[in-house]
Amino acid sequence: MLSAESQAQRLLEKEQWIKDTWCVTGYLFQPIAKQVEDHRIVIWYDPEGVYTAAAAAFELPNTTVARYDGSFFQIQHDIDSLLNEAQPPRLVVYVPEDREKTDHALIELEVAGIVMQPGQQPPTHNTRLAIVARNALKSILGDETAADRRCPKKSSLCSRPMVSRAASAGAKSR
Repeated sequence: MLSAESQAQRLLEKEQWIKDTWCVTGYLFQPIAKQVEDHRIVIWYDPEGVYTAAAAAFELPNTTVARYDGSFFQIQHDIDSLLNEAQPPRLVVYVPEDREKTDHALIELEVAGIVMQPGQQPPTHNTRLAIVARNALKSILGDETAADRRCPKKSSLCSRPMVSRAASAGAKSR
């Protein structure tokens, strides 16, 4: 059994991890909101599923957020009435799948709006966690320190614990 002091320390560490993670998530939400403002329809692919929890909590005023749950037919059914209006809807479709493996199921939405996914160009459409984390952590760590943060070469992503440790280290050194 943990002592009261150990339990309190774990709670503080958990709270810090949540703050650090939401720092990165909040940074990601800003460009998504901007793309909705500019293009109205955003298809957000997340092939590694690193943003699943964030996407579940994502909300934007006057915007429909549809989340893929295994059926592209269901998404089409859910948003079909929105697409019959004269003006395109404010819509974000989150798909925790690789775009290349969807058989172009959302091509009509992609053409009508924009795609955000890891590695997407221009950079404002790139949702690769390493890039988003580095940019989000600049405010905590500073430009040079955040730019020095690198993911292991074996990994295409920074893990959430890595992001949390980087943010915590930066916050302690300031």
